[in-house]
Amino acid sequence: MSQAEAVNYLIQAIRSYDPGLFDHSLGVANLSLYLGSLLGLQWGEAREVLFPGAMLHDVGKIYVDKSILYKSGPLSTGEWEVMRRHPEQGARLLAERKLDGLLQEIVLYHHERWDGKGYLSVRGESIPFLAQIVALADAIDAMSVDRAYRKALAPVQVRAEVRRCRGSQFASCLADALERSGFWPPDTGEEAVVESLLARERQWLARLVEMFGDLRHPLVQAQSRRLDRLVTAYLQSAKARAPE
Repeated sequence: MSQAEAVNYLIQAIRSYDPGLFDHSLGVANLSLYLGSLLGLQWGEAREVLFPGAMLHDVGKIYVDKSILYKSGPLSTGEWEVMRRHPEQGARLLAERKLDGLLQEIVLYHHERWDGKGYLSVRGESIPFLAQIVALADAIDAMSVDRAYRKALAPVQVRAEVRRCRGSQFASCLADALERSGFWPPDTGEEAVVESLLARERQWLARLVEMFGDLRHPLVQAQSRRLDRLVTAYLQSAKARAPE
């Protein structure tokens, strides 16, 4: 089995085990590629390593019971220990199939924090750079969609959380790159700035269509859903600010 076949097999294993986990993986892969493009990552490295690594970042969760994955309340100590093992289990699964070591690193280290308070206590520049990108994309996607234990956060709330965790959970250079790129919505919701941001998101959608040559490609669909959520969030924000 080639590496591409093995990656596809594991992606389909995620999809079969839990379609919701598959959708999250798509969201993380889409954001990872987008962040990678903002950071100047070469497309070859992004497509060959970052994309499959992001798609497989949570493959270890196929060993986690769905009652834990979708528990609406706090996890017990035992349940939390089961959940914390998924990066190592996922990396081991990739190693057993002799997948690229860079993919294994993304899976193993995607829950590490810049301050060393992550699952494996790896810190700072010891965390592989691509794993740092996936970790940030993972957090953004998780905050941006409904979860079993809470509703999705608005874009401005997601931005505030990333800013708050700059230099602790996330590398300052990554958080700062998002600020410089215009990735986030404006504080006051100026219509022209919001339109510019949405235009960039549409450009990214068009680029994905060009890359994969298929409007039905799962990654294209993931960006379409992201764009729909952003438009809905900004319309709701504008309505809330409108005078009575």
